[in-house]
Amino acid sequence: MKEKIAAHDAGEKMLLEHKYLQSLRLITRGVSHEYNNIFTGLSGQFQLLNKEIKTDDNHHRALISELLERGCQKTSLLHDFSRYSSEKKELHSVIQAAEMAIEFLDTISNSHHFTLERGENLPRLQCSMKEITMAIFYLGENAIEAMPGGGTIRIVISTDTVQTGFLSIAVIDRGRGIAPDIEHDLFKPFISSKNSSAEVCGLGLYATHSIMQQHQGTVSISQDKDTVATISLPYEQGQEKQAPMPTPPLMQRDNQAKQIFFIIEDDNALRDFISTGLQRHGHIVFSAASCAEAVEEFKFVHEMITVILLDIGLNDCDGFSCLEKIVQIDMPKQIVFMSGGEITEKMKYGARFLQKPFTIKQIEELISHAE
Repeated sequence: MKEKIAAHDAGEKMLLEHKYLQSLRLITRGVSHEYNNIFTGLSGQFQLLNKEIKTDDNHHRALISELLERGCQKTSLLHDFSRYSSEKKELHSVIQAAEMAIEFLDTISNSHHFTLERGENLPRLQCSMKEITMAIFYLGENAIEAMPGGGTIRIVISTDTVQTGFLSIAVIDRGRGIAPDIEHDLFKPFISSKNSSAEVCGLGLYATHSIMQQHQGTVSISQDKDTVATISLPYEQGQEKQAPMPTPPLMQRDNQAKQIFFIIEDDNALRDFISTGLQRHGHIVFSAASCAEAVEEFKFVHEMITVILLDIGLNDCDGFSCLEKIVQIDMPKQIVFMSGGEITEKMKYGARFLQKPFTIKQIEELISHAE
């Protein structure tokens, strides 16, 4: 009887922990969205002030600009990561996963430096971006713990020289290595060579091993002068190679004029797709999931907005009515309605229409033709 009660209590504790983590993920997503808008707004306002205020203090201008850009990039990174699903597998760039993992690892240690080395013509992987990023993070976390004095940790990505059709990601450190008495149990839970007062430890390699099983991959550890933790993942032969590394947010590219967008869209996946795509093309992006949220946000940022992308079928209000509330605050320079169907109603204020589905390039082309 006591065993049943103990098992019931343990199961209940796991369910409560699962619910807590589920809620924490939602909170993180919401907070990162808010901070992304805040930092983006500050960056835009600073650019406006920079044009108006005449001063020779270029040092402080550059410092403020750098801090704002760092804030935008970090919150954008967290928001991007929060939108990935653990279950959904799509073609992803493993380079992007490694870069994201390094960004996260940099937040937990200032005394360790991560370098990323990549081979040429690397294929994309059919994988869960979130899971692969976390697998690299777990191995990097172990490397940090193995080198308490700090140092350089290398992440090397290449096609596997042993297994044909596999991609290898190796995390290499010069730490204290693995104790011989636990070598055969490394991928079991709660196995660790470190002395830790933490409530739970020794789960990193176990979690990585589980992720590799879900992706038909492997994880292995080898030791010589360096400790090398390697994950190998299969890819489809003959598929497209990885595109060049994405341009960080707020950086202009291809001589495309940088715009400041305000996206009003209640479909989370579509809103994230547009926001991320535009940011990677060098634009500044604000977003809102409802008309009510948009009106409140627009009050603070209307002076800098150059383009509004507005969904016609919002949950709390149709797009045309929402626009009327927006123009009471300020008249946007460019207005683009979005919808999966045709528009029969006459559009006001010089607004134009973009039918879903569309690409980021189509957005940019529509905007550039109006300038």
